[in-house]
Amino acid sequence: MRKPIIFFLYFLSLFGCGNAATTSNVPPVVIAPVAPHSKTSIKEQKLQQLGSINNTVVYEKDLDPQIIAKLSELHNESEQRRLHLLWLGFEDAISKKLLAQEAQRRKISVEALREQEIFANIEKPSDEEIQEFYDQNADQIGIDFETAGSQIRAELTAQRAREAERAFIDQLRESVEIKYNLPINELPRIKFNAGEGPSWGSRNAKVVIVEFSDFQCPYCARASVILKKLSELYPNDLRIEFRNFPLKQHHAAYEAAKAALCANEQGKFWQYHDLLFANSRALGADDLQRYANEVAIDTDKFSKCLASDRPGHLLEKMAALGQQIDIQGTPAIYLNGIQLIGLLPLPIMQALIDNEISNL
Repeated sequence: MRKPIIFFLYFLSLFGCGNAATTSNVPPVVIAPVAPHSKTSIKEQKLQQLGSINNTVVYEKDLDPQIIAKLSELHNESEQRRLHLLWLGFEDAISKKLLAQEAQRRKISVEALREQEIFANIEKPSDEEIQEFYDQNADQIGIDFETAGSQIRAELTAQRAREAERAFIDQLRESVEIKYNLPINELPRIKFNAGEGPSWGSRNAKVVIVEFSDFQCPYCARASVILKKLSELYPNDLRIEFRNFPLKQHHAAYEAAKAALCANEQGKFWQYHDLLFANSRALGADDLQRYANEVAIDTDKFSKCLASDRPGHLLEKMAALGQQIDIQGTPAIYLNGIQLIGLLPLPIMQALIDNEISNL
């Protein structure tokens, strides 16, 4: 049975921008985290006995470094997926409780509340919208329009219902206080020198986020919004290190990265960074110059910087660092050495940062 079309396309959108070519097979060096929380810490795991030969014990720490690195990677991914699932479950529980409370306040059932506030206000998709969706996604849908049309209509209607419900619940959330207390288990970390490049925040910050990004990657644009919000929430405890990692399949990303580094030379990186992400489909040479004008950069110095070898050399260093830690796509985000599995929601990022701050 073919899966619902929009459901399939939605899950395609959860992943970051992939690197077209594998850069390196060198495993990262794994170090123990600062604050153990799980019953068996990573350091203890490395002392676990796996077996023996002639009464000589073999420990996990005795395994091949590449196997240890892979085990660490799997542990990191599993723990973060557990955390993400807990967050999703908590958000779902909040939504159900808010709907139930509002229904009780109005003295009606939850089903009646949904009908009044959600389903009664949904605009049914037109034939033109269904045709347009099919035309834009025909390659991924893979079946003819006559077969897919009714399914597209049903999925678009369901999508609009979900959007309407989210909007209604967001209104209900405005009148309540929600606190997160997500449990953070011990996570493996990698240790690396982030090198030079644009940064924001104090060098004495308790939490350092290193982000490898690409100005043509839509997921990187989303990451920039979350990281900006985090910088506002943690003005004293957070430092952000931005590292350009333009992917080869993004034809304009390399020149955009050079331009951003030239903007950095004049102390205007973050303003320029925001403009690039806001206009990721317009990154031609004239566009890059126009954005420089918009953030009041000295255009003569900017042009000379672009013509020089400086930004290119710095990008080479950033690419070498990315290869060293085996980055396969963007955004690649490291929080105090913890490699995040994709772009995590803001509340999970806050939970991780709060955990770091409270244990340092």
